[in-house]
Amino acid sequence: MSTSRNPPILESTPEHEPPGFSSVLRLSSTYQTILLAGFVGVFSYLAAKLGGALVLRPQMIWPLWPGCAFLVAVLLQVQRKAIWPALLAAGLAGFALYDLQAGLTFRSIALLLLADTVEVLAAALAVSYAFNGTPRLTSVRSLAKYSLFAGIIAPIAAAVIGAHAVSPGYLARWKVGFLTESLALLTLTPAILSWADMVLKPAKKPVTYYFEIVLMFVGLVIVAYFAFVAPGGISRPALLYSLVPFLLWSALRFGIAGITNSTIVIGLFSIWGIIHGRGPFSAGAPASNVFSLQLFFLFAASPFMFLAALVEEHKEAERELRRGQERFRLAVQTGKMYAYEWDVTSDIIIRSEESVSVLGFTDKEKALTRKQLLNRIHPEDRALFSASFEHVTPENPNNRMTYRLLRPDGTILWLEKSARAFFDDQGKMLRMIGMVADVTERKKAEEAVLQREAELLQAQRVAQLGSWQWEPETDEVTWSRELYRIAGRDPNLPPPNFREQSQLYAPESAGRLKCAVTEALRTGTPYELDLQMIRPDGSTRWIIDRGEVLRDAAGQIALLRGTAQDITERKQAEDALRASEEKFRNVFRDAGIGMVIVSLEGRFLAVNDAFCECLGYTEQELLHKTVQSVTATEDWPSFSQRLRETLERGTSFQRVEKHCVHKSGRIVITECSASLIRGPSGEPRYFVGEVLDITKRKLAEEALSSVSRRLIEAHEEERTRIARELHDDINQRMALLAANLERAKEALSASEGRARTLVEQASQSVADLGSDIQSLSHRLHSSKLEYLGLAAACAVFCREISERQNVEIDFQSNAVPKALPKEISLCLFRVLQEALLNAIKHSGAQRFEVSLAKVSNGIELRVHDSGIGFDPEKAMTGHGLGLTSMRERLKLVDGRLSIESRLHAGTTIHVRVPLAPQARSAAIG
Repeated sequence: MSTSRNPPILESTPEHEPPGFSSVLRLSSTYQTILLAGFVGVFSYLAAKLGGALVLRPQMIWPLWPGCAFLVAVLLQVQRKAIWPALLAAGLAGFALYDLQAGLTFRSIALLLLADTVEVLAAALAVSYAFNGTPRLTSVRSLAKYSLFAGIIAPIAAAVIGAHAVSPGYLARWKVGFLTESLALLTLTPAILSWADMVLKPAKKPVTYYFEIVLMFVGLVIVAYFAFVAPGGISRPALLYSLVPFLLWSALRFGIAGITNSTIVIGLFSIWGIIHGRGPFSAGAPASNVFSLQLFFLFAASPFMFLAALVEEHKEAERELRRGQERFRLAVQTGKMYAYEWDVTSDIIIRSEESVSVLGFTDKEKALTRKQLLNRIHPEDRALFSASFEHVTPENPNNRMTYRLLRPDGTILWLEKSARAFFDDQGKMLRMIGMVADVTERKKAEEAVLQREAELLQAQRVAQLGSWQWEPETDEVTWSRELYRIAGRDPNLPPPNFREQSQLYAPESAGRLKCAVTEALRTGTPYELDLQMIRPDGSTRWIIDRGEVLRDAAGQIALLRGTAQDITERKQAEDALRASEEKFRNVFRDAGIGMVIVSLEGRFLAVNDAFCECLGYTEQELLHKTVQSVTATEDWPSFSQRLRETLERGTSFQRVEKHCVHKSGRIVITECSASLIRGPSGEPRYFVGEVLDITKRKLAEEALSSVSRRLIEAHEEERTRIARELHDDINQRMALLAANLERAKEALSASEGRARTLVEQASQSVADLGSDIQSLSHRLHSSKLEYLGLAAACAVFCREISERQNVEIDFQSNAVPKALPKEISLCLFRVLQEALLNAIKHSGAQRFEVSLAKVSNGIELRVHDSGIGFDPEKAMTGHGLGLTSMRERLKLVDGRLSIESRLHAGTTIHVRVPLAPQARSAAIG
């Protein structure tokens, strides 16, 4: 019996256990132990007083001694045997106190206490050991064990000692003492245990149950009174038989608790009657009367106690059967199963009620014929279902199969049938009994497993990843289908064992694999190797072979398992990448222009000799510098912005002009291009750039630009001189000539009509010629541009051209300042002249649009026509000088020219000139 030092103090058996006095008392503190010991001492004293009240005087014969029965019941209720001595001492102290008050000698008290001690310990220890705690008298066997230890062995030991404590007549005293203690332990101790059970584990019973108990005991008390206490009971011994119905009632209805309490009631009334000389046991000598009463008590209680135990055993079997049936029902419901029986003669199949929930049919369909059942089986399984019965024979009566059933709602149910057939003496099948289980979920799980296996095979095929397993003890090797494909071997053949593995790989790879496997078997270390596999056709594949050990329950290495992934394509890609990288390094190193690799933070990671030569630094010096440190201060903001945009957009930039600072301090003009390089995951890694030194080209361009400027200036000066000559000289002469012709016409007489006509025609031709000369003079040098400004000069020019060429020109100007630098005004005016005259000459259009507007920090000119269009690139490479002249003029004022033109879709010329042309003063060269 186990002990516990944890609360609660009181603990009872689970509610589902049958009554058997199995409640126990657990003490968790010294204070509670002392309190219980005091309680035991007091009640032991009261039990002794009760025993004294039942003594037959002056012979001092006890028909029933309750003291030891009480102490045994208390000890059986306490789990901790360590405190049994304290409780026993408290109980014996109560007995001793009563014995002293009763006037017994010290010798008698000592012998009685010794007898009580032996009896209590023998009964409590033996019963506690036999029942592993508090006894549960719910079967004949348990009652027999209890009767042996508590009703025979312990009372015998106590009677042997206790018979010496009183007057002579040892054998008679032993006989009465044995029955006194035996009857108390057989009846009173179980009754006390039942009382404790009621207190510690109150059961919920209906009111009628308690009413029945009260009714039974009231009847028993009345009958016992008239049988043992009422006057004249000696002459009515037949009343003893009236007790039998009540004893049967208590035994059959209330078990051991009922019969023990009933016998105690009978015992109290019978002892009371014999003490007062009444009842059927008061006619003889006192000792004989007590012995007769004890025998009656013993033979009245024992059969009914065993009857009650038998009833309890039967009830317990019924309860266990009901619990088993409930467990079976729950198992059937949980497992979605039902039972069935097929009567072959009537062809009727009877199914249990669980079939309604499993199959989804109505309750009326629990019974049906085999033909009706066959109609509900899936068409594809009907032939298999019918054929399954053909293999059932008396030698092989078992039948097991899996099939599909169509439910009323149209869903498919997978069922597994396990049945056994029964045959007569002639071998004819009589009936079949079995169980049918719903295995739909299992089938779905199996299909899911098959699907996952198929997906695994597919994943292995896609990933080119095979798996393997090797058992060193048997040298048995297992390959997956994908590994067969990688190795180029027939999957219908067994894979090569470990000794044959060397044939699969190149010699160097085979040696490394053998060393790795040996180390894994020795230390359990996993391995990963790149191996070159040789296929049967002579081709080679590269694989990554990974292996690990698997240990058994004893910790020994049982097998090796692993994977083999085909990395041939990756190896080829790596080789190609290495070749590409080597090629790039050669190009990078030997390129005739500067090549650089720059980190995202702008630090040089690699440079070639051409870039070092460009800036005058060594490679090591540049690797400690940044792009900003070698860039001219005024260029860095725009260039860094270009780098940020490239990083954000993931693009590149081409031919960006940038001024770099040479190691000597001079400016080097460069033309830069850069591309953003990304990693395998798409993340930005670094920039690769080209740097071209264009300082000499820039110097040549500036020299050429200077020549062009001087040529244009000379050209303008010459135009001005010619315009002045035309205006001041030629035009004046033409005016004088026109005046002379007019006077000549007036000098001719009217008869000279033809001469006058010729003179008039000459005069008109001279006037037209003068007008053309004046217009040419204005085109060569517009005085309006100088005095009225660019917008007004352009407006006059457009109007004059419109009138002269008979075309429509829509001129618009917006916020163009009058005061503009002379070179800008002259440049835009000449570009307008060239663009508009070319458009009128070549486009074939009759309407033109000209706009002149001030934009942010510049002037923008736009000339548009809707004519036939042309190819700008082809025009630039042709023999015409118009577009070239415009570009050269605009270059002198940092202007830009763009042309949008498509055949038969018109032409638009855009010109933009900054108001503050860029000027760079730098020490170049």
